[in-house]
Amino acid sequence: MKHIIKFLALTFVILSLGGCFAIQRGDEFKHIAPGIWRGIFVFGDDSLAEKVPVNFEVVSKEKGGDIQLEFINGKTRLKADSLRFWGDTLYVYFDGTKKYMRLIYEPGVVEGYLYDSEKKDYPVEFYARHGHKQRFLDLRLKPKFDINGVWAMDILDESEDIIPARLELIVEKNKVFASLKTAKDSVATDLEGTIQNDKLLLSAFTGNKVLLIKADLRDSLTMGRGSIRYNGKELVCSARKVK
Repeated sequence: MKHIIKFLALTFVILSLGGCFAIQRGDEFKHIAPGIWRGIFVFGDDSLAEKVPVNFEVVSKEKGGDIQLEFINGKTRLKADSLRFWGDTLYVYFDGTKKYMRLIYEPGVVEGYLYDSEKKDYPVEFYARHGHKQRFLDLRLKPKFDINGVWAMDILDESEDIIPARLELIVEKNKVFASLKTAKDSVATDLEGTIQNDKLLLSAFTGNKVLLIKADLRDSLTMGRGSIRYNGKELVCSARKVK
């Protein structure tokens, strides 16, 4: 009887350790539901917190096999370079950046933070729910102006210098696909969002940056009361349609 008890105890320990060290294999993935998720990055506290919505998809390559996590930015996708599981914790890494995500996961829910391994930025709270495809709240308010085209944007940085940028917009009913390139960027960043009446909202997650653009449309050629968030920084911006 004692030998049986010892054998069962040893078996339990081995199975427990095996579950802790599972990396991209086996039944651990059943806790991360495949499909579209809606995630929220939270900047600030309580009622003053600003919430930046994003969407990502968990793609199951094969039953019981590897998965891929892909953040959706307009018509492009950012694929996680590496996923690591440790018990109920998921680590998400992105190629070419010092940032990573540490998430506690349950069926249909993840919560955690976006960290900077160099500690240049504060951790950013993040949570997500499975099955929520809507990025921003769609009130189905008809766009007041036609904003399709290219916009010249001016961004006022912290030293009050102007950063010129190019913002290209494509509207499909209330959905907006955007491409933003500043004088400091080597490549353009794709964003996705909505236009409701005269309000424009766009967001993206690039692995290195959380982006949020908000602006009011004064008319078909002018954006006013605009702001753009780069991670923890929020800068004032304005734009004028050029073609």
